[in-house]
Amino acid sequence: MVDGDPLHSLRFRDSAARIAALPQEERGELDFLVGEVVRLGAAANPATPREDLDDVARTAMERAGVAELAARSVLSLSGGERQRVLIARTLAQRTRYLLLDEPTNHLDLRHQSDLVRTIRGTTTERPGVLMALHDLNLAAALCDRVVVVDAGRIVADAPPHEALHPETVERVYGVRPLLITRPDTGAPHLLFPITREDPS
Repeated sequence: MVDGDPLHSLRFRDSAARIAALPQEERGELDFLVGEVVRLGAAANPATPREDLDDVARTAMERAGVAELAARSVLSLSGGERQRVLIARTLAQRTRYLLLDEPTNHLDLRHQSDLVRTIRGTTTERPGVLMALHDLNLAAALCDRVVVVDAGRIVADAPPHEALHPETVERVYGVRPLLITRPDTGAPHLLFPITREDPS
């Protein structure tokens, strides 16, 4: 359901005006320029005037940190660069909701941090960002609500400090973390035990 309407009942143009999706993997083999790919995201939303498409795409590329790649072929990009371009395309769609599947795929630590700030910045513009994440600490730092799923079944649905309780994490992942509070942000943070093999 999206705003009370069944998603399957919406025409493509209507769903594209409400939801922008970033898949976990997308291997486009057409030789588009980065600027063209991001502009396609802007054009997907029928509410964006055609005369504004270039400006919308440019703003999205700046927010995703790929403005300097605008004239490059997407086929020439590294995995991390391509992921940032796809994030820019998603932002350019300017929808009410974002659906992101493992958005930090291929991103190094710096760009993961940049992505967190970018997504946090979009929450003032739209009511909802839904992400699938395997990085529990990223979920704890970024999300207002965490839904933990195990074998297709919801086992927790709560704020991060409740949903990521050590007992829940151990039940789902088979390892029990120490749950602490980050002194800089106040967000919950999980410390996982690391066992070293005896070198002898």
